Amino acid sequence: MKRERRRFLQVCGSITGSIVLAGCSGDDDEEEDETPEPTTTPTPEQEEETPTPEPTTTPTPEQEEETPTPEPEPAFGLVDVQAERVIMPDQTTYEATAFVENSGDADGTAEITVEFGPVRTTVEESIATGESLPLTAEFDAEVIDAGRYNLTLTLGEESQVC
Repeated sequence: MKRERRRFLQVCGSITGSIVLAGCSGDDDEEEDETPEPTTTPTPEQEEETPTPEPTTTPTPEQEEETPTPEPEPAFGLVDVQAERVIMPDQTTYEATAFVENSGDADGTAEITVEFGPVRTTVEESIATGESLPLTAEFDAEVIDAGRYNLTLTLGEESQVC
């Protein structure tokens, strides 16, 4: 009679804390009277030596909910407006100056619309964070008809009339 060795697979289960024997390898045609090799049950000390992996609580990048970071933006405001008539030897001009402050957290370009009678012009200037700069618009007096006009400076939704 030919004897073949059979191997038993031993699997430790952590759910019930017991040993689970999972089948054997070999031919099923062999005789049933063969005795299997003895298996040993691990002692409590041996079970303690085998560390059980702890579940990780660190979320993966896919699981993390990203909080959008607000983009830095400039915030412009009219600080002061001055208008004056400048008389030169050959012509008369009107000058309007608006002091614009950037109180935002980013540099940006301020755009002021200046209206004086029928004339309208736009002045742009780059202003750094925390800076206050004058923006000046000039109008030729010959272009403006005789009469009394308001000078209006507009920055975004903010307007001042002189």
